[in-house]
Amino acid sequence: AYGSRLLGVPAAIFLPDNPNPTKKAMIEAFGGTVHVGGRDIDAAKDRAKIYAAEHGYTFVDDGESLDLMEGAGTVGLEIAERLDGIDTIYAPMGSGTFATGVACAAKSLQPDMKVVAVQAKEGPAMVESFHAKAPVERDTATVADGLACRVPAARALAGLLAYVDDAVALPDADLLAGVRTLAEDAHLLVEPSGAAALAAAWAARDRIAGEKVVLILSGSNITPDLLNRAVNGKRLF
Repeated sequence: AYGSRLLGVPAAIFLPDNPNPTKKAMIEAFGGTVHVGGRDIDAAKDRAKIYAAEHGYTFVDDGESLDLMEGAGTVGLEIAERLDGIDTIYAPMGSGTFATGVACAAKSLQPDMKVVAVQAKEGPAMVESFHAKAPVERDTATVADGLACRVPAARALAGLLAYVDDAVALPDADLLAGVRTLAEDAHLLVEPSGAAALAAAWAARDRIAGEKVVLILSGSNITPDLLNRAVNGKRLF
């Protein structure tokens, strides 16, 4: 919605049923027209494809868009340019676009580093697809809507297999614990998706001890109810 406003073109944004109200409000604030409907993000995508065809719009699917992967790659590029000798980057993963772009760009400067993509156990389609090296559909019931993906995108999966070293899934409880830990210890407010990297690194703390590790904390659109649930729940450490 923000990009469309900069370009002066309309944006129709499709969200599933019961969308994150904070994200919905931000889309509308930037001038996007929100269309709500569908049991999950992939059902919303199907509705968006039909709408785009009927209205002569361009349909943008992040998992199939090289442009969006290149945009995500700027994050990896900035990390690799500013920090030497990185051992591992942990990146959140929904469709896989972000992790693919980060890994491709960062490894172009530091090819020996590892990139680990992190998804929720309550929606592990991309993690299972990565390890199976083939698309695996899984229903999603995670509170981390930024990590939700039921139907793997072919281009994003190909990118993950080409550039990412590992993919792991963490339970929602650990993501929420990461939200609380970051809020209390680092004074950083993130949504559950944004806490995925910390949760994964903490789970692997014995293996990565002594390494230079980068955690990408992406996304702070947390609802008050979910934030309350996080701060009244457990901590990671």
